[in-house]
Amino acid sequence: MTNKKPKIEAIYPLNSLQQGLLFHHLMKRDDPGFLITQCVIQGNLDIEKFQQAWKSVTERHEIMRTSVHWKKIKRPVLLVRPEKEIQWSFLDWTETPIDQQDELLLSYKNERRKKGVDLDNNPLSKICLIQKTANSYFFLWECHHLLLDGLSTIVILKDAFSYYEGATFG
Repeated sequence: MTNKKPKIEAIYPLNSLQQGLLFHHLMKRDDPGFLITQCVIQGNLDIEKFQQAWKSVTERHEIMRTSVHWKKIKRPVLLVRPEKEIQWSFLDWTETPIDQQDELLLSYKNERRKKGVDLDNNPLSKICLIQKTANSYFFLWECHHLLLDGLSTIVILKDAFSYYEGATFG
């Protein structure tokens, strides 16, 4: 049996801001870089097409296939893989009363914040779709500020929804 090394598309050094965010992450306190982008999706959602849209975004944007490495090397680096898929989870809260869903959502997000993100385990992004009603979903996208800021997050979201719209409506 041969050990194949994983393919690497690119390696980048961390800039000073990223190094600072890594330092705070490693302090194991409340990680200020851990982000959860949230929205509500209303209407019929084709989950398979939505997942495919995010796969297309991951193929297009290398930051979505990037991990952070600092162990046993002189300087921390960003490592880009040619292929990676986002981790998905699905929850069905349709049986939960609407007035309890916001409280449940807050509890879920707090739990995720406590777990945080494993920066050297690619992919860093995780998506959770929570079905609220027959035609309504909470969309939660976990990522880290070390890789994404507000502007780049908007670009990624626009691309994902554009890919989904294209797949759904042609």
